[in-house]
Amino acid sequence: MSPLTVNCDCNNVVLEAYELDPNFIVCHCELCQLVHAGPGFGAHCNGIKIVQGAEFITIYKSHRVPMASWHFCSRCGTKLYFAFDDDVWRSQHDKYVLSVGALHGNEASKEVAKKLRMTREAFYDLKPPYYEFREQTDRLSTEQTAEYYKTMSQADAANPIENESWDSVYRDMR
Repeated sequence: MSPLTVNCDCNNVVLEAYELDPNFIVCHCELCQLVHAGPGFGAHCNGIKIVQGAEFITIYKSHRVPMASWHFCSRCGTKLYFAFDDDVWRSQHDKYVLSVGALHGNEASKEVAKKLRMTREAFYDLKPPYYEFREQTDRLSTEQTAEYYKTMSQADAANPIENESWDSVYRDMR
């Protein structure tokens, strides 16, 4: 499968995303609400390659989610992707999450965006009451989200996170 090329709004950053999962997730956690000014929309992929503009990418690592970092264009502010630390996830496909909004930067990626499907909402119990989606999704509470990702990530991880660490991360996100 050939990589999908995406870009930011100002075209300074160009990325290639590999094996994009067409079933994307919406995150309602308070950090996504703050960072994205609303929920975060992300599609897992098997890898991200920076083709152009590495010098324009700003990386943000929050104390609330110490195992992940967000990547933005420092020029136009486009939310590009976030990545989980290498030693936490058992599969590369679990590590990278491309911002669904980044698919609207060029005509080829817009066509891919038309085929995406929202299948899961994480931290549904933290969703503010002023918006609702019409799609039928798996709606995971904070506890269900924590269990889902803990199970998904830790089975074969090189350096698994202790249960207490996972619990503190999700407790801090509330």
